[in-house]
Amino acid sequence: MSELVLEKGELKVISVESRVNILKVLSKRRETLSDLSKKLKLSKPTLKEHLDLLEKSGFVRKISSENIWKYYELTEQGKNVLNPSGIKVLFLSISFFVIGLFLLFKYLFTNLFAPTAAVNEDVLYSSAKAVTYSQEVTINYWLLFSIILFAVAIIVLLYYLYKKIKKK
Repeated sequence: MSELVLEKGELKVISVESRVNILKVLSKRRETLSDLSKKLKLSKPTLKEHLDLLEKSGFVRKISSENIWKYYELTEQGKNVLNPSGIKVLFLSISFFVIGLFLLFKYLFTNLFAPTAAVNEDVLYSSAKAVTYSQEVTINYWLLFSIILFAVAIIVLLYYLYKKIKKK
């Protein structure tokens, strides 16, 4: 998970729709020039020109196989252009944190401001106990779920940071 840093020339290279389409096709699997030409409905010379620019910029690499075909595949930089994973991880982690915070507030407000059932001696003890128990179980599930979401948010962030540090 390396950082995505693009220079002005690289931005120009990926600013063309045909090149972005090439990157999208190559994100699924590596392809030959002929296969790309068929899928994108571009002539081979035009496609070759685009691929050469993408290769020169470091988004695509050419792989020679044992047979006569040459395959094109995305480099790490090419993958990062299409799928900036840092943004996804950050969004996921923040989402879990916000949902966990919401559920924690729900638990606190339900627990603090919920009308307490006054146990009257005229009311059967077993039915009052059942109502109180069902409220406590529901509230405890909200608390447990919010704690789990907080834990997942922290674990996702720590894992992302670990991977980022490990790459360096």
